[in-house]
Amino acid sequence: MVFHSRTRVRRIIRTAPLGLGLALACACTFNPQSTSTASAPRVQVTQVPKTPNAPGNAVWVLTPVGVNVRATPDVNAARLATLAQGGRLDITETRKVGSNSWLHVKSQSGQAEGWVLDTPELVIHREVALHAEQGGGYSNLFPAEWQLNSGNPATMTAPQGDDDGAVLLIQTGGDVPQLAATPTQAGQELRQEGPFDVYGKPVFVTIYKLNGGGYEFAVKTKCKVSAYLLDYRQGNRSQPDTGLFKTLMSSVIAPDCAPGA
Repeated sequence: MVFHSRTRVRRIIRTAPLGLGLALACACTFNPQSTSTASAPRVQVTQVPKTPNAPGNAVWVLTPVGVNVRATPDVNAARLATLAQGGRLDITETRKVGSNSWLHVKSQSGQAEGWVLDTPELVIHREVALHAEQGGGYSNLFPAEWQLNSGNPATMTAPQGDDDGAVLLIQTGGDVPQLAATPTQAGQELRQEGPFDVYGKPVFVTIYKLNGGGYEFAVKTKCKVSAYLLDYRQGNRSQPDTGLFKTLMSSVIAPDCAPGA
C-alpha cells in the first residue's frame, strides 16, 4: 500500500484489482491479534476546503496513477490526457459499451474533455478530500463530508445519521505487532477476502462481526520501512458491505511500498 500528498485536490483508499497494472515487490504480513500500540510519529493532515458549487453529476479521480481520458469510449482509443488523483470531472454523458460503463467528462479546468472508464478502482461518485502524512509518508482520500482527526492512528468519521455509522482508521508502526489489535471492538472473525491491490501491493481484508452490532474490516501489512493498519467499522449495518472500504483503499499511496522501494 502506498501514499503521497497533493495540493488543491479532493482524494480517497484504493483496492484496485491486481490487474490494474501496478506491480509491487514487497510481501504482506498479517497479525490480527497483535496487542501493542504503535508509536510512530503523528501525522499532518491536509483537508482541502469543499469545492464551490461542485455539481452532482461529477466524479473524482481515485487512483494514484491517474485516469486516462480517451477520444472514444474504448480502452484502445487514443489517449487525450491523464488526469491526476483527486481531480474533479464533470459528466456530460454516460454510455454502456458491452460490459463497460463510460463517462464523457470535462476536467474542472476545462482543458481536458473525453471519455473515462467508470469503475470504482478509477473514479468515485462523491466528493473527496486528501489526508497526507508529513515528510513523504502515506496519503489517502476520504469522503469530503467526513470528520478528520489527525494523529497515529488517524480517524475519518462519517457524520451523525450516516446509514453505515462508518469510521475509517489508519495507523502506522515499525512492524505489524506494534499495530492495534483487531477487531478494535469485541467481535469474531467471519472470513478473509482478497487479494486486493493497494498501490500495487496485494492485501487481504479480514471481516469481523462485532458483538455490539455492525461489522469491522481490517488490513494489516508490512512494507520496507513501516507497517500499516487500515480499519473500517460499520456500526449500523445488519450485513457487511466492504464496497466503500475497498474503493477507499484504491486511493492509498505509501512510498515505502512502491515497486523498487
